[in-house]
Amino acid sequence: ESKFLRRILPSYFRHCCENPNTLITRFFGMYRVKLYHLRRNVKFVIMNSVYYTDKYLQNFYDLKGSVVGRNAKPGQAVKKDNDLRQGLPESALSLRPPVRTHMRDQIS
Repeated sequence: ESKFLRRILPSYFRHCCENPNTLITRFFGMYRVKLYHLRRNVKFVIMNSVYYTDKYLQNFYDLKGSVVGRNAKPGQAVKKDNDLRQGLPESALSLRPPVRTHMRDQIS
């Protein structure tokens, strides 16, 4: 994943600059820590929290935009793509007008 992120970084940065209201998650940094006692490196990214809200969140979903292997196991707190597709009626998601406008502009 770090190779992929480094490869798309110029395009990602350009997109974020040109679209300050983008709905794409913002990456703040990618780091590598050397764990000498384990003789290995650990890479990690710091991202903006997608859960930053004053609203109570009933459900959490890990969405990847795929259907293959995207079902949560029984008892898992975080649901996946197919769980969302199966569990919500068409009208269950609503967006405030400004967010809806930004989203339409970005996907059209």
